Amino acid sequence: MPAYGPVVVSLTATGDTTPASFLDVTRFPVSQGGSYHYSRANINVTRIAGTGDTGRDGNAKQIADAIRDGEGVVVIHGVDYNGNGTYDFDGAGASELDASLPAEATDPAVCGVLEVDN
Repeated sequence: MPAYGPVVVSLTATGDTTPASFLDVTRFPVSQGGSYHYSRANINVTRIAGTGDTGRDGNAKQIADAIRDGEGVVVIHGVDYNGNGTYDFDGAGASELDASLPAEATDPAVCGVLEVDN
């Protein structure tokens, strides 16, 4: 988290998209064969501490401006360490974020800077 900042949007497949859903691993898309396409309407961007001007709560415009300035990242979680086709506790034990979840479901798999084409 210190490397890429607070959760601003949870890119879930259904339901809530606010940061409150960042650990609701059952609602996130899962790759089939190593890739997937994500498309979603009505994504909620809420005021997030530390994402606004001078560290204050950021509103949607400030967050969009930060993305345009190259300060936005996307982080995709989920690593099937033991290759059994499911996120379980056998692969890497419990998650550091929530011990009731397997680390396989919450460990970062890939991240990158968001780019905006003008």
